[in-house]
Amino acid sequence: MNESVNAVVYCGLDMLKYYFCLLYVFDIRVTCRKCFVFALFIFTSLTSGLCYMLTADADICFFIPNLGILLIAFMLRKGTRLKGLLYVVLSWLIMDTITELIRMLAVMAGFGHIFLSDRMAWKTMSAKICTILVIFVYNGVVNYLIRKKVSYTIHFSQWVVILVCFLGLTLIVPPLERMSEGEILSSGEYMNMCVSLMLVLLLFIGVMLWQSYIMKKNLRMREREIRYRCVVKSQAAYFEALLKDYDEIRKFRHDLKAHVMAITELASECKNEKILDYLSSVDCKLAHTRVNSYTGNRAVDAVINELVKNMEESKIRFEYEGILRERDDVQDFDFCTIFYNVLQNAIEASKALEEGLREVSVEVKNVGDKSGILISNNTLLDKIPTEKERRFTTKKDKNNHGFGIQNIKDVVQKHNGIYEARIADSRYIVTIVI
Repeated sequence: MNESVNAVVYCGLDMLKYYFCLLYVFDIRVTCRKCFVFALFIFTSLTSGLCYMLTADADICFFIPNLGILLIAFMLRKGTRLKGLLYVVLSWLIMDTITELIRMLAVMAGFGHIFLSDRMAWKTMSAKICTILVIFVYNGVVNYLIRKKVSYTIHFSQWVVILVCFLGLTLIVPPLERMSEGEILSSGEYMNMCVSLMLVLLLFIGVMLWQSYIMKKNLRMREREIRYRCVVKSQAAYFEALLKDYDEIRKFRHDLKAHVMAITELASECKNEKILDYLSSVDCKLAHTRVNSYTGNRAVDAVINELVKNMEESKIRFEYEGILRERDDVQDFDFCTIFYNVLQNAIEASKALEEGLREVSVEVKNVGDKSGILISNNTLLDKIPTEKERRFTTKKDKNNHGFGIQNIKDVVQKHNGIYEARIADSRYIVTIVI
């Protein structure tokens, strides 16, 4: 009776280690109710104990858990069951290998042998418990990495390393088993085992170095993400301040123009030529610094007017055509991001040209419920710079530049739009549809 109870426990532990491997290592989720899985565990374990009591055959204890865990694959969603069967086989290989290694290490450490039967050692149950604990440790490490936003995805090359490592373990396990039974190995077997151990050790070091590289790469990506967020935040503050200044300038110009007209009228009555000349120069200055309306959107116009000042200082000719239709589904900030970053890049590219070739043109069209924006400028480039990590820039400091293009693409992607950059007839042409 006691041996039958041990067989039930053995089967339950066997199924648990396979199930936890599927759940935590391969992320295989059972779609049916959890009570069905629990019922399967109970039924399989009791069946194993009953069969062992009737037949006294230890092979039953090895076969029934494997059959029970196979039924888990049929509890998966349709279309994933074949994949589930593959992962069940992989869980057999991985978990049984780990269990056997733990058992042999325990025996080599001097633990005694207590046998349930000729083929089923009680120490195997302790090894299974340790194997289950290994899975929980693995799950804890993975959850820690997820919270730290570190990618732990296993790539194809890593799977190859794991496969080679597993093959090395299969060469190590038989000699270890014979050593645990007190047999003396030949020099060739010792040599094979040492070579296999060295191979596994070198592969382990390679995996650790690879993981270190991945973590450093993710750390650099996080740092770039922080810089990118700072750029977006500073641009938002810049647009807001620009819009506020734009409104204040319009109010000031409106009031100042009225005051100049009134003073001009009074000065003409007094026939004071100096005051009239002074007011005439002020009026010319106001006319020169007028705030133009380009798109019909106040926020975007504020951005364009500010950039037009930079173009005038750099002697860049600017042409604009079209009206931006009012959109409820696109925020002003998104339009400002597009116009500011594309025009800023066009200005930087134009500064590298001779003054006679410096030209930036903008064309806006409304097609249905979409807005089309075409911005072009003369350029010295023959082809589009290579894109790297979603950003590209022609500046030397590539790590701290190139966020403008990324900002534009993020806005376009957010609204399921289209972004295209091309070079034709020595002109850099950006087409955006959102």
